[in-house]
Amino acid sequence: KNELQKLGYFSEGMYFDEIIAGNLIQNLENIYATHPGKSLNNESILVLAHYDITDTTVEGAADDASGIGTILELARIFKSESFNRNIIFLFTDSEEFGAFWGAHNFAEKFKDKNKIVAAISLDFIAPDTQDSIMVLTDGLHSGYSPLWLREMALNSIRRVPFKAEDTVNA
Repeated sequence: KNELQKLGYFSEGMYFDEIIAGNLIQNLENIYATHPGKSLNNESILVLAHYDITDTTVEGAADDASGIGTILELARIFKSESFNRNIIFLFTDSEEFGAFWGAHNFAEKFKDKNKIVAAISLDFIAPDTQDSIMVLTDGLHSGYSPLWLREMALNSIRRVPFKAEDTVNA
């Protein structure tokens, strides 16, 4: 939430409880912020990644800090841009236990869920140069990816000119 607020977004939390492995787990939280659209603001594109890891993981940086970092960078870059549709940056809890509880909870309880026209889940982004991207089609229209979504996925791996002023000092 703090990182989104530093970027100038109003971030919100959505708490939920789940029974995981027979235990009631309370106060799980999805965190999100919306970049408002211009002309098609009755439609939203959801960009999500999960922030939870298991106690036994050795690859938390890739699964899924890589997705979280990518979304935060998209939020930073997109802050000064305008788009036709709303963009919702979503950070979900409780993905690692196998049922995507955070994403399911958001899909069920988000007040504007009927405005979501596409969801892009970033998970386990490889630390090397990307030369391909996998577009999966799950959900209501399984087996179908609209042309604009496929084109956006392809554009995400095309070479972008590097500018030194875009880097962040560590």
